[in-house]
Amino acid sequence: MKIINIYLNNKLISCDTVLPLILEIVKKNPSTVVNFFVFDKNTFLSIAKSKILNDAIHKVGTIKHFGWIYSSNRYLRKFLHIFNILEIILKSLIHNVYSFHFKALESFPYSLIYYFNKKKTFLIESNCWGHFGIMDKIFEFFFQKKKFQACKKFKNVVYFGDEWPQLNYLKNIDKKNIYKISPTRLMKTWIHFVNKQKNVTKEKKVLFILGYLGKHHVYSQTTSGAELLKKTLDIILKSTNYTITLKPHIITNNKQLKAILKSYNTNRISINYNHVSFLAHSHFITISNYASLAMPDAWITGSTVIEYNKYDKKIMLLCKNKSPYNMYVDHFINNNPMKLKACLKTINERKTRVIDLRKTKKRTDDLITKICS
Repeated sequence: MKIINIYLNNKLISCDTVLPLILEIVKKNPSTVVNFFVFDKNTFLSIAKSKILNDAIHKVGTIKHFGWIYSSNRYLRKFLHIFNILEIILKSLIHNVYSFHFKALESFPYSLIYYFNKKKTFLIESNCWGHFGIMDKIFEFFFQKKKFQACKKFKNVVYFGDEWPQLNYLKNIDKKNIYKISPTRLMKTWIHFVNKQKNVTKEKKVLFILGYLGKHHVYSQTTSGAELLKKTLDIILKSTNYTITLKPHIITNNKQLKAILKSYNTNRISINYNHVSFLAHSHFITISNYASLAMPDAWITGSTVIEYNKYDKKIMLLCKNKSPYNMYVDHFINNNPMKLKACLKTINERKTRVIDLRKTKKRTDDLITKICS
């Protein structure tokens, strides 16, 4: 029996990245048993809120709290985790088990899963659009420390972009076990799955990707996410007749968000927790007040992506007056309300995107074939 155990990080990006790959693998080998392990209660609930992610996971496998149940008692939680680790190790000795992780198997006792199944443990870059080194520079600028910590518990590695710092720590890994593959959310099975559920509408709708509403390193030192949200909503509501769909992030404070929305006496604003890959199909404009890793998902669908932010001058210099994710942003507007108003009025239709995947196709196929063999 072939089993794939996936150890998700506490951010949804790891789930976003691995799920399309799993859809491809299960399509080729339908008898594969897939387990998605979650360590955090909020991550579990956030996946459940996203219909696309939840439906796709249950199409190919099951999602579980590591330790079978989530307990607020940390001693009970540790006890259950140890027994879950022993069960996984035992199954890896009996069955054909693959472990996919993003860093979850680095620390003890979870590293025991790796030590008993080294050859079939894969470290996967968590962002399928690749690492953006400029964000490391911004992090270092604000916090005066490096963000990246190298992983060691793997014998195979899957990555998407050449800027991933982990690539500097692969000296003992056989080159044949290093896979640079295509962005997973461009895989045909994922696109087909999303397209089956999309809604086509002629209504002028704006998708608003939310993030942290407090002060954060991707904003200026004097501006919060909440302030930017309110300013942007005011501009859209007053200068257009568009309806707005707010897409909260796992770190968005929902109580704070609802308090903000109470000040708007309008039926043109709604909240939706579904995946951006799905939502962007029915929204011809997508806006974010920060460099969101969800922007590429909207960009790929043909939605016009606007990043409306307020960066400090030093951050603008670091980014060369562009978005940190400029390749997936159509309009970058920094603290210029008039420019945003004008931009909104000039966008009339969806765009057509073309991405060349020929350079990564072979290694993508090689990886899927290896797992399925």
